Amino acid sequence: MHARCSMRGDGRVGSIREVEVVSGFPAASSTERLEILDEEQHILSFKIVGGQHRLHSYPP
Repeated sequence: MHARCSMRGDGRVGSIREVEVVSGFPAASSTERLEILDEEQHILSFKIVGGQHRLHSYPP
């Protein structure tokens, strides 16, 4: 669940999404970059590139 979400870019690979998370979750915000978008194969991948959360070492 998120409280607010905004996007910088055109929605293609390289676009940045900034999410403010609702209170009660182990995060306050997350900044994510779209890495893969394949609409034919229904594949989407993003990389967490910033924010205030406990995912700094994920994946191990």
